[in-house]
Amino acid sequence: MKLHHAFIAGLLACVSDAAVAGLPSEPLVEPLPVGIPVGMAPAVVAKAVKRSLAGRNWMVTREESGYLEGTLMVRNHMLKVGVTYDDRLVTMKYVESTGLGYRERAGRPRIHPKYMHWTRNVMTDLNRMLQDVDLADPDAR
Repeated sequence: MKLHHAFIAGLLACVSDAAVAGLPSEPLVEPLPVGIPVGMAPAVVAKAVKRSLAGRNWMVTREESGYLEGTLMVRNHMLKVGVTYDDRLVTMKYVESTGLGYRERAGRPRIHPKYMHWTRNVMTDLNRMLQDVDLADPDAR
C-alpha cells in the first residue's frame, strides 16, 4: 500500500512539473527604469509608486525608505516585485512568484509573458504620474 502512495505522489509531481514546463515562458526582462524629475521629494516618489501599484490592483506588502515591495494576486498566480528609488531613478526587479512558471534555463531566468506586461504597465503609469505637476507638490492629495 505504501508503494502505491509513493507511486501516486511521484506521478503527481511529474504531472505538476510537466504542467509548469508547459506554461508559456520568455526570458525575464525587467521594465525600464523611470526617471524622477529633479528636486522631487522622496515622499512624493513613494506616493506615486504606491498609486501606480494600487491602480493596477497590486498591494504594497513591504515599505522601507527607498524601497517598496508590491504583490499582485491574479487567480492562482502571485507575483512579488521590489521597487527601489533614489533621487534619480525608480527601478523594479523580480522578487518571487507562484504559478507563473519561473525557472532558470541555461542560467537565464524565464517566466510567463504576463510578467513583462504587468510590470511594464505599472512603470508606464508611474512615469506618467511623476510628470504630473500636481503630484510634484508635496501637499498634493
